[in-house]
Amino acid sequence: MMRRFGRFCFALPVLLTLSLAQAGPADLAAKDLWKAMDAAGKAYDKSKHWIDRGKAGKDLWDKYQPLSEGDKQANPDYNPPGAPEVPTSCDESEIAGCKDCYQAAYEKLYKLRNNFEKLRAIKIATENFTKSSLSFGDSVSGVHGVAGLGWQAERHKIEASFKNFEKAYRAKHQELSEKLNANLQDISQCEAKYYGEQDWYNRYGYMYFTFMVDRYRW
Repeated sequence: MMRRFGRFCFALPVLLTLSLAQAGPADLAAKDLWKAMDAAGKAYDKSKHWIDRGKAGKDLWDKYQPLSEGDKQANPDYNPPGAPEVPTSCDESEIAGCKDCYQAAYEKLYKLRNNFEKLRAIKIATENFTKSSLSFGDSVSGVHGVAGLGWQAERHKIEASFKNFEKAYRAKHQELSEKLNANLQDISQCEAKYYGEQDWYNRYGYMYFTFMVDRYRW
């Protein structure tokens, strides 16, 4: 396919050049010019579907590489716009022992944020690649009717696989959300234990939890 695409891709300028060269040293007659343009136009019409398929194939290949130029939206963003703050009151110079409580809780929080971002990146890469795969397959299957019938069966498999991926994503999202809620509760307990702040989760934790769950929801 690629050889045919490469040959047809240059058909228009080659045919036009040949037609002009064969017209002779004198000025080109109008009919000769029209013949050259007509031949070039017909060559383009015949090769257009291969050109389109070549472009679709390039798009598919680009999408195959996760986090490529086309997937910049999947770059990690650990402080997205609108994210509520998760403040800490710990100051060991004033209250000894609080560091250990907060450090363990916040290390878990940072790890969870990283896992949420990884999940989002995988989702974007998988969506882009699946869409490009379907588009490419639909384009190529039109070359021959029999091939088109075979593609429909493969298309259903890809769609079914993507639905399974969606289910797996939702399950992982639920798992991470539950861990996040427990983690924020741990921070709230540190606030209550060392600073008597009994309402930390309602004031800060719950807003952050809601933001994160909505941001990474399918």
